[in-house]
Amino acid sequence: MLVEIDIQNDELLETINSSIINTDWVRNDPYPLKLLVLSEIDTSITHITPKGGNIFEELGFEPREAAKLKIKSQLMCQISEWIKDKELKQDEASNILQVTRPRISDVM
Repeated sequence: MLVEIDIQNDELLETINSSIINTDWVRNDPYPLKLLVLSEIDTSITHITPKGGNIFEELGFEPREAAKLKIKSQLMCQISEWIKDKELKQDEASNILQVTRPRISDVM
């Protein structure tokens, strides 16, 4: 079993290592558990969707479907902002918009 963890705090790393060594399931595991501290992960941004661009097209959706998804996402953002501006609770918003409360939760 191989577990990779990125931990910057040496004290926390020591606590984790001692906890893992002291657990029975690790000692009894035929495959030793190894922790790798990942210090050189590439977190650089490799692509930015231009303003006015369509992320859905860039993700490979057909142009027509990408346009629909972009409109839906914009509408959901506007509904979410409206709910926040009116300081509505999700239950109140669901009554006004005549949808279920879980649907409002999806939008938020």
